[in-house]
Amino acid sequence: MIPSSEQTSKYNRLHEIDWQKFPSIVFESDDWGACESAATAKDAETILRLYRHFGNHSDKPIISTLENPAQLEKLYRTLEKFRGVDGIPPVFTAFVILGNPDFEKIRANGFTRYEDIGIDLGVPCGWEHGDIVAKWREGFERGIFHPEFHSTLHHTSPHLWLQRLREKGPKGELARALFDLRCYSQGEHLPEYHGMNLKEQYQWVKTGIDRFEKIFGFVPDAAITSDAFPETEIVWSLCGINVICLKNCRSNTGETVVCATKPWNMQDVYANIGDYDEMKDVVYMTRNAFFESGMAPSWNDSVEEVLTVVKRNIDKFSEPSIISTHRINYVSLDDEMMERRLSELEKLLHRLSEMSVHFLATSEVAQLYRRGWSARKFGDKTILRKWHEDSGNIDVDAPESVFSLDNQRSLASRDLDKLPVGNYLLENRPALLCKTN
Repeated sequence: MIPSSEQTSKYNRLHEIDWQKFPSIVFESDDWGACESAATAKDAETILRLYRHFGNHSDKPIISTLENPAQLEKLYRTLEKFRGVDGIPPVFTAFVILGNPDFEKIRANGFTRYEDIGIDLGVPCGWEHGDIVAKWREGFERGIFHPEFHSTLHHTSPHLWLQRLREKGPKGELARALFDLRCYSQGEHLPEYHGMNLKEQYQWVKTGIDRFEKIFGFVPDAAITSDAFPETEIVWSLCGINVICLKNCRSNTGETVVCATKPWNMQDVYANIGDYDEMKDVVYMTRNAFFESGMAPSWNDSVEEVLTVVKRNIDKFSEPSIISTHRINYVSLDDEMMERRLSELEKLLHRLSEMSVHFLATSEVAQLYRRGWSARKFGDKTILRKWHEDSGNIDVDAPESVFSLDNQRSLASRDLDKLPVGNYLLENRPALLCKTN
């Protein structure tokens, strides 16, 4: 259901950025760490037969699986081949899942109590694909895999799932058969927060965010899921989230939409990228480009179409392009599709690099809207972007050196508040990220 203007909250705008002067690209990629569908190709074949038998799923092959370090390295190397106009490589804002079911414990308690395994401690038995958490951290240190919060159980309410596992009839039979294959996805969304009051939601989210902080050493800045209820935004804010993504999306055809199949959620067709909710103290983000044919083969998201959308976002809407591109595009049980999608990503990155764009993480765009400047830290580096004259106090530890990424020279002054509008590298060895010819 699309809300009326009377139903829609009024948002503020804190800073406006000249996106035509600073054309920017964000890649948002969901589902990293989810052990929800098939651990192996053999399991995938069995699951598809089950879906067909119970008549509640298409004939589309089951290809979603957990990533492994080698697949992540292929993605990382693809990203590192390219540079933005400022010399900074493309970065995936990776929305990660912080928990998966402990199937053995759930079976032992007769499907009466949900038990999970935090991604910081490992994965369910049979899903071991290597130390992906260490590889996530490596990608973060390399500045190409920037993690943010997705969920504690992906698109599945533990309450609804346990209820289904106990019930009689076809849905219960299917749920238990899938459970035997270490699969919790039911082929449909069971809204993650369904059945949770505010206290339960808070504890559930806090558990995931605590795991995130344990892994990466910082609290996530952004959160995303189409399963959130309106009150979930309040919970996220109380847990330290400053950016709420997917407030709506604009398809490649140019239509602004919300998920009509999910009338419970918090999406708002009238929200714009950069809108600020003063009560929650959050900046809203939307998605306005899709590079997703690995997830939905019928979608027309060719390199040329995405480039057309990017140009439209700059010229018509004066927005950065927030490109949706899920894990399944680059990690799946279909090796041929993975190679094809990595090749298509490489072509897209090459063409974007020729357009002299900046590659940003989601949090950077939100910071720019909130205060006119942004700082992204990874490894021993900090990328400072001051894209608004009236940016106020730049609250970043004084660096030993300041290097302008725009004119390729070191600056004598380290007074960040007095820097002109531009892009800066704060570190001891600026040559490592100098723009390449």
